Amino acid sequence: MSPASSSFTARTPSSSRSHGWAVLGVVALALLLRTVFYTGYFGSDEVTYIESGFKLLGGDWQVSDYVGANRYGVNLPIAAFGALLGRNEWSAAAYSMLCSLAEIALVAGMGRRLVGDRAALLAALILACLPTHVHLAGRIMADAPLSLAITASFLFFFDGELRGQAGARDGRDGRRSYFIAGCAAGLTFWIKPAAMIYLAVFLLYPLFFRRFDLRWGWMILGFAVVVVANNLLFLILTGDALYLFKAMKSRQASGYLEAEAVLGAIKDSPLYYPNHLLFKMHHTWLLGHLALLGVVLWIRSRLRSQGGAGAAGWTYVVFWSIGLLAVLSLLVISWSPLMFVPKQTNYMLMFTTPLALLAGHVVAQLQGVRLAAALTLVLVPSVLLAALHQSVVHVFTANSKAAVSFAAAHPQAAVFANTNPHRAAMFHNLVRPEDPPVRIGSMAELKSLGSAAPESGAARQDRFVILDQTTLAWASSEPIRRLEDAPACWTVHSTLQPIVHGLGWRLQIVLLKLADHLSVGLGTEAIARWRKQSAPQRAVVYRVPASGCP
Repeated sequence: MSPASSSFTARTPSSSRSHGWAVLGVVALALLLRTVFYTGYFGSDEVTYIESGFKLLGGDWQVSDYVGANRYGVNLPIAAFGALLGRNEWSAAAYSMLCSLAEIALVAGMGRRLVGDRAALLAALILACLPTHVHLAGRIMADAPLSLAITASFLFFFDGELRGQAGARDGRDGRRSYFIAGCAAGLTFWIKPAAMIYLAVFLLYPLFFRRFDLRWGWMILGFAVVVVANNLLFLILTGDALYLFKAMKSRQASGYLEAEAVLGAIKDSPLYYPNHLLFKMHHTWLLGHLALLGVVLWIRSRLRSQGGAGAAGWTYVVFWSIGLLAVLSLLVISWSPLMFVPKQTNYMLMFTTPLALLAGHVVAQLQGVRLAAALTLVLVPSVLLAALHQSVVHVFTANSKAAVSFAAAHPQAAVFANTNPHRAAMFHNLVRPEDPPVRIGSMAELKSLGSAAPESGAARQDRFVILDQTTLAWASSEPIRRLEDAPACWTVHSTLQPIVHGLGWRLQIVLLKLADHLSVGLGTEAIARWRKQSAPQRAVVYRVPASGCP
């Protein structure tokens, strides 16, 4: 039997059952961590996705000119869960949560063909506890669904490759795997079209492995079927099958990437991801180091001409890891000015799976006490970092949630605020439709209201403005970025009491109290930053004169 085909060695029913129970245990642990460290509201695109999804649920299929509102690979599932579970936060969050769990199960189930049962299970365990994986499972965003689709495309493609090498019967089954891989790749177009740049990794595959197979056409067919289905949907809704392509091109032509880069909102350094994987490790802990060790071990085995069981699968995972990192780090999207593909920490989720498979392969070499020590070193800090990720978000949004409570307690007043409290009110109204609507206007609305006639009802209303120091610098378009810049005619009415909750925040407070009793490390810059992140800054409520400021 060849090294590649050794992955298909027959397994006894008892071994398959034991692996299945182990996978179920890992998924159950992942669900527990994602529930207790659920992130929830942040103020970003989740508001757009929920609004779009619930509009679809209500029968409103009007197409927006904003690309994010037309990502039906996110909005349609949110609408489906809303129909099943009702319009609430948990139905909106269910899609990301289930995608995160499905990816872990897929790694444990299909990853065994690449690196073996033990390594695949350990890789799934690492993903289950990985800080960024836990964190983004609780964000109502495109990241978890996108990561699942990308992972599925690679796993099913490599499954097709292994089956093709295993024999005639598996080769026929391989066509099905290629087709599923293509469908998964096409799904990325439904979720986030710009992310399809990752497909460049597949274009590099024939060069790296120096082979070509006509059966890859099944992947192209699956991809084409899914992408064409998306275009047909836009043809039905807008009369233009290429509507989404034109919207993307128009947005790019507007120069928004260059403008965001100038403001510092976009990072494009080719070293961004290596830096976060190896040095700024709070998103992935030791994942980068273990994956790097896995590559080193692979190189050593190649130099020694060592094959053996799983050699082909191991090579596939190395190619997957390096290929994705290279494309997502080095791809040039503009030559004048020179700009590499934009990078954000949440985009790292796209390549955590192959790195986890490499890490799982490394840890699987250990036995007994060494294995237990390695898992403790990898998993325990990962869980603590996942808790701190939840805490950071809940602290960041604590004043925004308090602003919603203030506006709900003053239904007759006109309440305005900076961007994050404004979006928090939108989020509240979307996920709690049974409550009376909460109205928090934007600062732009306050400015337009200043011209209202004195005798108008709007002018006679009590007016309050909430400036939240924690989030004032978050949006680049804020007209007021410091409390000191508030107009002199505004009078201080009160200070909001932040609403902070979550196990992560409570755990952070306990850890800080523990640090207070330690004689080593106190007063360091890291501890000081950590302590600062444990509590929101002040959010001040101002009363605005009905006649406006002179």
